Formats: sequence, C-alpha cells, structure tokens
Amino acid sequence: MSLLLDQACLPLDQACLLLDQVCLLDQACLLDQACLLLDQVCLLLDQACLLLDQACLLDQACLLLDQVCLLLDQVCLLLDQVCLLLDQACLLLDQVCLLDQACLLLDQVCLLLDQACLLLDQVCLLLDQACLLLDQVCLLLDQVCLLDQACLLLDQVCLLLDQACLLLNQACLLLDQVCLLLDQAVYF
Repeated sequence: MSLLLDQACLPLDQACLLLDQVCLLDQACLLDQACLLLDQVCLLLDQACLLLDQACLLDQACLLLDQVCLLLDQVCLLLDQVCLLLDQACLLLDQVCLLDQACLLLDQVCLLLDQACLLLDQVCLLLDQACLLLDQVCLLLDQVCLLDQACLLLDQVCLLLDQACLLLNQACLLLDQVCLLLDQAVYF
C-alpha cells in the first residue's frame, strides 16, 4: 500500500517539475515545448491516477480479505460444531451397536426359552406317563389289598383245617379206644 502511494507520488513530483519547466518555457514563449511537456504531465497524471486506483483497489482487497478471514473463522467454528456432532453421532452409533448386541442376546435368550419350553413339554408328557403308571400301581395295590384279605381268609381256613385235623385226630384216638374196647370185648 505504502509502495503504491510512493509510486503514485513520484509521477506527481515529476509533473510538478515539468509544470515548473512549462512556466519557464511560457515565459520564453516556447509554447510547443510547453505543450509537449504538458502532454507528458497529463500522461504522468494518468499514471498517478492508475496507481491511486490500484491503491484503492488494494484497500478494498484488504477489506475483503479481512471479511474472508472472519468468514473462515466462522467456518472453523462451524467445523468444530460439526466435529462435536460427529462425536455425538459416533457415541450414538456405539450405543446402537450395543443395542444390536443386546437384540442378538435377546434372540438367543428367546431361543433358549423356546428350547426350555419344549423340554418342559417333554417333562409334562413324562409326568403324564408317570401318573398313568401310578394309577396302574394303585390298581395293583388295590389288588394286593384284596390278596391280603384273601390271605387272611386262607389263614383262617388253615386254622379251621388245623382245628378239624385236631378233632379228626381226637376222633381217631377215640376210634382206637373203641377198637381196643371191641377187641377186649371179643376176647372176653
């Protein structure tokens, strides 16, 4: 910026020198040379104006660059916010992965529960079969109770037979005595 201003000042200084020369030439009535010098002054002024325009453009460019820097700062802030959001998204994805694992575990648990239910169904069938067997056992025990009663009756029958045998034995003894008495009677 300062260099452009310095460059712009140089043509102005040269123009001033030429104007001084024009004034001297004017006094000498050298109008032609004065016109040439004035033309050179105009060219130098044009160059000075161009350089000043460039300096103004540089000022505008600096302002625009400042605005660009501000926008870049805002972009950096937005990128920081985006990074934070991405971090949150990664945490949520991690939680989703844990949920997926939990769902898989729940599926495995459901399969195990289904297998457990099948085993319980088999247990129920076995229990039903056991109940049928117990019913048969009860019937057999009922029959055994009847056998016990029959055995008691047979025992009573045996006792009666024993008593009958004893009576028969006593009768036999009596018959033997009778026979002896008959033998004695015949003998007499």
